Amino acid sequence: MDVTTIKREFINNSAIATNVFDLAVKIVPDIEIDHITREVIGTPLFELLGWKYTRFTHQALPNLLGATFFQETGEPWQSKIFGFPDNGKRSGKYFAPKGIGDVPYLPPVPQDIRENIAQKYDLTPPEEDQLFWPWFTQNQIIPLVLDEGGKKVLCTLSGGNASVSIFGCTCGAKWNALTKRYELIPQLKPLVANRSVIITMDQGDLKPSSINAVKQSIKRLGKAIKNDGGQPLVAVWDRELGKGIDDVAANHGLEKVQEILDNAISFDEWLGQQVETNYLTYLPSVNFCERYFNVEIPDNKLVAMKGCQNTGKTEQLSRRCRRAIKKGRPIFILSHLENLARALGERLGVPYRTERNEDGDILGYALVTDSLRPKRKGFDANHWDPDRWRDMKAPLVIIDECEQVIWHTLNGETDIKEHRVQVLKQLKKLVNIAHQSLWLQLVAHTPYSYPDLYYQLRLVFLLFSLLYLNNLTNENVDGFGHLIKHKPWLDKLSFVYLFSLPFSPRSSYKLGP
Repeated sequence: MDVTTIKREFINNSAIATNVFDLAVKIVPDIEIDHITREVIGTPLFELLGWKYTRFTHQALPNLLGATFFQETGEPWQSKIFGFPDNGKRSGKYFAPKGIGDVPYLPPVPQDIRENIAQKYDLTPPEEDQLFWPWFTQNQIIPLVLDEGGKKVLCTLSGGNASVSIFGCTCGAKWNALTKRYELIPQLKPLVANRSVIITMDQGDLKPSSINAVKQSIKRLGKAIKNDGGQPLVAVWDRELGKGIDDVAANHGLEKVQEILDNAISFDEWLGQQVETNYLTYLPSVNFCERYFNVEIPDNKLVAMKGCQNTGKTEQLSRRCRRAIKKGRPIFILSHLENLARALGERLGVPYRTERNEDGDILGYALVTDSLRPKRKGFDANHWDPDRWRDMKAPLVIIDECEQVIWHTLNGETDIKEHRVQVLKQLKKLVNIAHQSLWLQLVAHTPYSYPDLYYQLRLVFLLFSLLYLNNLTNENVDGFGHLIKHKPWLDKLSFVYLFSLPFSPRSSYKLGP
């Protein structure tokens, strides 16, 4: 990673103006070397972050570059460091200087943006040699944009908005035990007093824990802004436009960002739109209204399909099973009723437990959850663990009518009640072994309440990383199975799903909410 590539990432991927980047961000190397003696003569990045530099280590140190955000007053606020070998999918890691605490980012503002902001509100802009933010504090007619992250604040600043940032969604506001209310950190209080403040947190997360964290952050910040004399607003946008406000700008331009900011809703209105269910929700990854499930679903994912009867859910399973059989992967079909397990097994080409031949001991079979116990010639999940056997492939597990199966496993009055603990242990092992190849088929007309279903799913350690939702209902289909009429309003429905616990293979969870 070089300086040009880093600059291109900021300017292209986050829609940051070149003059804003040049003024606010400096690329700092980890060390400085004398080109003649080849000796280390300085460690600017380590000194900037307050880190100790160790010259000799057991392994060669990576070459690091830090894209550092500087405050208008010249202090470093945060640095995105490039060059770590364990960055994963991210290009770099963010670090703040040691010991600075929870402080906001007040970036330097180029003179053309100062003049643009002042012109909007018929004000005289500050001189180029004057600081922008003290002038901003005195002119309370200008709204403040409160972002999360250095890139996002420079993006909205590039669009001509007075923007500041906090480190993350847990920063910016604290609970005051004496006054028993949320209050802003001291550096933000003079900026929000008697002023409209637009909160722009990420809107495009699919991970339930992230959605919950963002909503709680908006709640906390909105209450703190009101308590400190400001008028909080919340910027909302369709998650398909982009996860963060800088993603929206990169995908659709700064004009779209300005449109979102101009249409921000009041904090009280935003609160009224929230469903008070402890945010046990999981948004569909693919949401559509068609006669059949005709979407291509990727391999090696934990997938849930939800739709009404006769919409082609089983046909999707059939395609996946044919591919798994060709690759020699074991297939297990779990159901709560023997006749359903037999019928689905016949349709998918998988034998039932009592009818399997020698190949069934290798390539799997259909069964009811009552049989998930290691009795004589019974089921043992360890037998299908690819970590224990060479050339063994992770099985494909299909749970048909998932809600019914989970309910029966936890509450059934058949033979399972005598062996429920053993069955749950085997189910947990099987799910953990097949965590990248688990398909769950859901019926659209579940009779169970969402909190009950969520609690049951937690008991058996299940989560859906991909949820495909077909909004088609029986009202849209005539007696011959033809689509009568597409209803556009179906696409705008907000569905509440309680498939929201974080999935970690081979780990246990605390039972209960």
